[in-house]
Amino acid sequence: MSTKKVLIVIFTALMVLVSTVALVVGISAFRLIKRCTESVSAEFIGYDIVKRSSTGKSSYKNYYPKFRYEYGGKLYEVTGSNTYARDKAEGYVQEIYIDPDSPEDFIDPENNNKLIPTICVAAGIFMDILALYLIIDAVKNGK
Repeated sequence: MSTKKVLIVIFTALMVLVSTVALVVGISAFRLIKRCTESVSAEFIGYDIVKRSSTGKSSYKNYYPKFRYEYGGKLYEVTGSNTYARDKAEGYVQEIYIDPDSPEDFIDPENNNKLIPTICVAAGIFMDILALYLIIDAVKNGK
């Protein structure tokens, strides 16, 4: 097998892998949005701060919001999965949407961006089409 064939196979396999991850991320986000239908008043109680370092010299912090709310007679304290700008004060009360079947799953309408899941799904579909084209082209041309 020539080097070109090996590179095409590796590139196509990587595209399929990345597109699968992108589709799973995008579809999971849309499913969460669809499931979270119950509105509750939640108190913002702070951030979980995760400090990360990309190299030995540079580091950055991610701020994951924490909310407290009551649903079905039970008190929940949950941490969001999206990072936030630090613009909320502790004690701030807002409406969030929870999944009535799994009340610890929620979306924050003040920070719910549908653009990222849309891009993930679109990129996944595009990469799948491109990978399919490469496979068909390779089979057709006997590469």
